[in-house]
Amino acid sequence: MVYPEGEEVERDSPLRNDFYAAYNEKEDFSQHSFTVELHQSEHEPPPKRYTTENVKLHSTLDFNLKHLGYDDLEDHKGKDGRKYKQFNYTIQIVPSGASTELSIYVQGQKVGSQTVSIKLD
Repeated sequence: MVYPEGEEVERDSPLRNDFYAAYNEKEDFSQHSFTVELHQSEHEPPPKRYTTENVKLHSTLDFNLKHLGYDDLEDHKGKDGRKYKQFNYTIQIVPSGASTELSIYVQGQKVGSQTVSIKLD
């Protein structure tokens, strides 16, 4: 996940970002899973570009989408006029002292470990 340059996450203040994955064909959605990596920088100010010495892996999110069918995804039309299906998810991060609370929303609903597993690094 990439935050706008120099954006700081205030303690006890949630940061929410919406994301989506687009699928042109039913077969594209057949794997029913995907992974998202979250990175963080401990340097102030954060670097303008990703570098391995300044940015570290925070956590890995593994999405299990077996409960969703291709037809459950929202219909959209691209700029080129082609139709596609869109899987929407939101990641919310709430820093709280030495810990971080992650909440995941799939298709607008908050989900638990049956849908997303979180591995902290």
